[in-house]
Amino acid sequence: MPEPRTHGDVPAGRAQAVGQQPKRFPYDDGVSAAHLLMHKMPAEEFDKMVSLLVRHRDSRTAVG
Repeated sequence: MPEPRTHGDVPAGRAQAVGQQPKRFPYDDGVSAAHLLMHKMPAEEFDKMVSLLVRHRDSRTAVG
């Protein structure tokens, strides 16, 4: 899990976020997590993640 940033670590354009709690990743809501990743993750990395998730799903269904 990433460590919280200090005021000096805030990237350009994010200065308004200083003093606010960062949004937490929606680990318990797959649809919200997917929407967030679809919009924030580079396409190539998203494709790798989807491929891994499909392989994981297929391995779980093959066992059950």
